[in-house]
Amino acid sequence: MSATKDSLNSSLREGMLEHMLLGVLMREAWIREKLDFDVLWPVTDAAGYDFVMVAGGITRHVQTKASFLGATTATQKINKGLAMHPSGCVI
Repeated sequence: MSATKDSLNSSLREGMLEHMLLGVLMREAWIREKLDFDVLWPVTDAAGYDFVMVAGGITRHVQTKASFLGATTATQKINKGLAMHPSGCVI
């Protein structure tokens, strides 16, 4: 399979989307003066999540997925390890 403009730099795009999502969430926390917000990134990528968010005493292990209209991938694979974490979710 040859690379397309959409597959090139996919890791970079994934990182950008994660940071944009977290930016929106952190902005909302700032506006609502809910400053007990924390983000944790794992060193490895084997535990089923991309990052951990902690806010208001709630912890979420988050796996992010992205695609575009017309993509050849109609479904996304979810890491089974995510189920091992309380409050695991996919965005």
